[in-house]
Amino acid sequence: MTFEREVCYLTAAELSEGYRRKRFTALEVTEALLRRIERLDRGLRAYITVTADHARAQAKAADAALAQNDPRPLLGVPLALKDLFATKGIRTTAGSKVFWDRVPTEDATCVARLRSAGTVLLGKLTMHELAYGWPTEEGQLATGRNPWDTTRIPAGSSSGCGVAVAAGLATITLGSDTGGSIRGPANNCGIVGLKPTYGRVSVRGAAPLSWSLDHMGPLCRTVEDVALTLAAIAGVDRRDPTSSTRRVPDYRAVLEADVKGVRVGVPGESLYREHALDGEIRSALEAAAGVLRGSGAIVRRVEMPEPARWQAIVNVILSEAYEYHAERLRSEPEKFSVGLRQLLYALAPYTASDYIRAQRLRRVIAEEMRELFRAIDVILMPVEFYLPITFAESHAELAAGARPPSLRSIWNLVGYPSLAMPCGSSRGGLPIGMQLVGRAFDEPLLLRVGAAYERSTDWHARHPPLDDG
Repeated sequence: MTFEREVCYLTAAELSEGYRRKRFTALEVTEALLRRIERLDRGLRAYITVTADHARAQAKAADAALAQNDPRPLLGVPLALKDLFATKGIRTTAGSKVFWDRVPTEDATCVARLRSAGTVLLGKLTMHELAYGWPTEEGQLATGRNPWDTTRIPAGSSSGCGVAVAAGLATITLGSDTGGSIRGPANNCGIVGLKPTYGRVSVRGAAPLSWSLDHMGPLCRTVEDVALTLAAIAGVDRRDPTSSTRRVPDYRAVLEADVKGVRVGVPGESLYREHALDGEIRSALEAAAGVLRGSGAIVRRVEMPEPARWQAIVNVILSEAYEYHAERLRSEPEKFSVGLRQLLYALAPYTASDYIRAQRLRRVIAEEMRELFRAIDVILMPVEFYLPITFAESHAELAAGARPPSLRSIWNLVGYPSLAMPCGSSRGGLPIGMQLVGRAFDEPLLLRVGAAYERSTDWHARHPPLDDG
């Protein structure tokens, strides 16, 4: 086995242990991943900018700190960022020609915190245009290809994040989620992604899509790595008015706890009344519920609103995106792709009255979810109605406007945390994922349940069929 193959799929926790046991250095690991990016990313398109020299300098600094027994758990861990996070002195495009040459003078809050944690920045990752565009295989705005089957989409908008982690091109990544954009790539690429509670992680310095729906969070290979990354980025930011002042708990400390007595709700058929759930996904979710039941959880059926109901509310609130880009659309429309212009212009007709009504209905949905969570602790539900689709099928959906409502966006609407993680594989070898959803600021319970599931399964340990050298 080559050194590259040995380290590319190690978790952050495993790398940290390896550094301290002097099995390898941060610089050696960084060089191995840079070689892997050079070899594989021409076909996968996960990176829009590779910061090789910057990464080497940070790796050397990490090795010096490790030699002094610095205890930071993410010290020397290779990181990549969705390209909407401002990075001081490094181009930050938001996947758009509008910002193609932008070089920020200050880091986003999340980036600054990860820098302080001692991570090694390998580069910036591809994404859907302005976090709202459509998957594309080629050109300057390519959004990455699913490493399990490069004819299929990795989902978005944090597409490069999903590709990079799944393909061993980064150990941890940071993405954004406005209607499911962390959990979609986690699902399609067979990795773990967390949309934290609204306000748990600062959004300052991340290009906005929809201010009241945007969330920032990690995509990693394991629940433990998600816990470590969340601990590094969570907490109050006095420069972000949406940031919560709640204390940040020790997320890693809960991971070994069992799930005996945890009440897990599984949505009934009302969730699929208008759009059928793929049979292989249904079977995988039933098996996952069985695993948790076997670990001592109490599994019961619950009823949720039909997705079309909450998606209609989300669509109106997303008019915040049109408001943010309206002046640029008027002054330089040529910098927006035709597909993105189509999506943004569809948001333009909503009125102030529509927006206020949607916010009122949002509170109704939130109260319904608070009531639901009085009887349960966690919801286990699908991430998508169907398996990862091809780029051709995705383009056809855009042309027809036929995409079903999101199974993820309700949790952006009410701000609850949602953890996506692998729970199966299709007959054709494509990843199948599930969502675990909890009450606001109950990330510790989600991580605890997710870790218990990982201990009983090996879906998180599977990797795409790549030429790994």
